Amino acid sequence: MPSIKRARVEKRIQTLVSQILLRELRDPRLGFLTVTRVELARDYREAKVFVSVMGDDAQKRTSLRALEDSRGYVQQRIAPRLAIRSLPALRFELDRAVDKSLRMAEILHQIDRERKEREEAKSDGKQGAGDGQEERGLETKPTPGEEEEGEEEEGEDGGG
Repeated sequence: MPSIKRARVEKRIQTLVSQILLRELRDPRLGFLTVTRVELARDYREAKVFVSVMGDDAQKRTSLRALEDSRGYVQQRIAPRLAIRSLPALRFELDRAVDKSLRMAEILHQIDRERKEREEAKSDGKQGAGDGQEERGLETKPTPGEEEEGEEEEGEDGGG
């Protein structure tokens, strides 16, 4: 678990880098990007700056290259605003978590759409008069209580 101080420094670096990228850098290679989080090493010597870039893989690579090329400038701009003894070396990385969450949302949306289509088909009577269990290969079996009652009745009648 990161210390409170380290968490504050990470948040401050994230804010400063975001502001510099938004207001001061004029590199046309930078696409639409967001600084999602910062992970500071325990010894404060390195800070991984995770960014999310909208676009295809080529745009992501181009934006990451532009960030790497401007790393010195960004470090120089945050140094006077960051109140720590030594400035961590910045390292920019693509945040794959955003891509994964977008993919997950897409899958969930597809599942929801398919469920609604099945419900529509069922309500339109396309699956027949039954409840649809027979068509899916499921048999309706009596519950254990129903099965036992039937056997007991036969045994009482025949044993009398």
